[in-house]
Amino acid sequence: MISLVRTLICKYPTIQSLPAREARSARRVVRGRRRRERLAEVAKGP
Repeated sequence: MISLVRTLICKYPTIQSLPAREARSARRVVRGRRRRERLAEVAKGP
């Protein structure tokens, strides 16, 4: 899934040129990944 986002980014350097649906889904994937990374950091603790 992440590789799909990478290929989309390679194909469309600017998000503005992405079809709206693809841009939304790509953004959702990135946001979800960031949230998981943040949760993992919180779970690890200080």
